[in-house]
Amino acid sequence: IALGDSAGTVEIRDALTGEPAEPPMKHSSALKEAKFTLDGRRLLTICEDYSARVWDLTQVPSKLLWQGASQIPDISPDGKRVAFPRLERIGMIHDGETGAPLTPNLCELLTNRVMDISRSPRFSRDNRWLGFADENGRVSIWNVTTLRPGPQFLAHAAGVNSLWFRPDSLVFVTVSDDNTARIWDT
Repeated sequence: IALGDSAGTVEIRDALTGEPAEPPMKHSSALKEAKFTLDGRRLLTICEDYSARVWDLTQVPSKLLWQGASQIPDISPDGKRVAFPRLERIGMIHDGETGAPLTPNLCELLTNRVMDISRSPRFSRDNRWLGFADENGRVSIWNVTTLRPGPQFLAHAAGVNSLWFRPDSLVFVTVSDDNTARIWDT
């Protein structure tokens, strides 16, 4: 279990005993969210100041692999990639271990170039797809292997707050400020 506090301390605790599994990790502000990879070997932590850090949990104490700034990043289930959406219509995929950019600005690769991919990045569980959404209700799905954009469409009448893939990655759901949730085929 990953626990965070308002002072920016992140603790990993044993899920059965509640005891600390290692020394605390530090951030500069309160922890907003934490995401484990499926194998539990990596942890992405996100704080209120938009600092994001990727930790290697196979070492004690955990090793900070890299850090960056983003609104709400997502780490791929295998830990090999991190999607970093930012303001000003910039979104990139980074190497999960080194932080090196794996893509240029994804907004520049979109055919319509009107999408702001600053919300809700989400990797599919099979590491094949990456979905982005924006505050105007648009959704873009990317093939992570080819790094090419797939479908781009207006999904909602208002901003999309959340995008989640079904475990088999054949379907995803979007949730919007227009008070609707919609289900889509990949």
